[in-house]
Amino acid sequence: MTTRFSENVIPAPYGPMTPGLVATHAPEAYPPLSYPHEAMAPSLDDDERIQEERLYTYALLAGLADLETGREVTISETRKRLGLV
Repeated sequence: MTTRFSENVIPAPYGPMTPGLVATHAPEAYPPLSYPHEAMAPSLDDDERIQEERLYTYALLAGLADLETGREVTISETRKRLGLV
């Protein structure tokens, strides 16, 4: 098994070094570090949208499973059950 390193790893010189030297040298020599999208927390609007999409997908799959097992009701039967007729 081989070890894989990120492309944004700052090579350390041999011997002692100070963190301040690395902090001042890094912006000059390397592009800014970016985090993957999955590591960042989504905004509240995005989180609510994702949750609604997930619930819709679950309901859709449950409905398809009901159709496959033969559990279906016609519109006229539903109206009679709800007292809308």
